Amino acid sequence: MQPQSAPSGSALSRGSIENRKKDIDERKELRERDTREEEKKRSAALPEKEKEQRK
Repeated sequence: MQPQSAPSGSALSRGSIENRKKDIDERKELRERDTREEEKKRSAALPEKEKEQRK
């Protein structure tokens, strides 16, 4: 192993804070979309009576 001149991660942390925020936002959007689709599937699987009660 060769000694590193810069501590690992220092080059990343400089310019990637904005990228990290973008990543987090994108992941949050994907998660919310997944949740909505799951709820749609669940409500589609419910009998009509239960759907009416939820409204």
